[in-house]
Amino acid sequence: SFDTGGKYTFKDKEKQNPDLVEFDKLLEKQNFEINLMLLEEAIKYIKQKDNFYPLIMATIHGNTPKEYAEYTNKVLELERKYSFKFWGFALGGIASSKGMDDSWLTGYKKGKISKNAFVSSKATKIVHDIVGDRPIHPLGAGGYDSIDSLYENGATSFDSNTPNRRAS
Repeated sequence: SFDTGGKYTFKDKEKQNPDLVEFDKLLEKQNFEINLMLLEEAIKYIKQKDNFYPLIMATIHGNTPKEYAEYTNKVLELERKYSFKFWGFALGGIASSKGMDDSWLTGYKKGKISKNAFVSSKATKIVHDIVGDRPIHPLGAGGYDSIDSLYENGATSFDSNTPNRRAS
């Protein structure tokens, strides 16, 4: 589905552009509300079309595990409100543990698994426990050290551009 996403990389002096920096801050402040509105509008649009049912994944967001669960439940409320069911869920903002709220790492013990794998797996488990066996795609989190844990926690697909970028 469409969402505001987040800007995690800045190139070509983008951080020096005050308009871009201010716009990014505005989106960050209101992205949950904007993204839920975009999901609702997508549902309304699809429902008015006859025999039109694209396989759409609702993007889930949250800054903490609690917010991730709350956001997932808000998406399910939209589904109930409109008698509509998203095909699956795409998990945003979890590919990197940089800048993550410390609550994601509660119970984390250093060992074989990386922080990034831990955060993305925890988010996957949160969503899977709420939505059951619908498809779950952690966006950008499919690094080699994450795949086993993501699968074990309910992910049905994943992607990662990092290995490709490094090889390029």
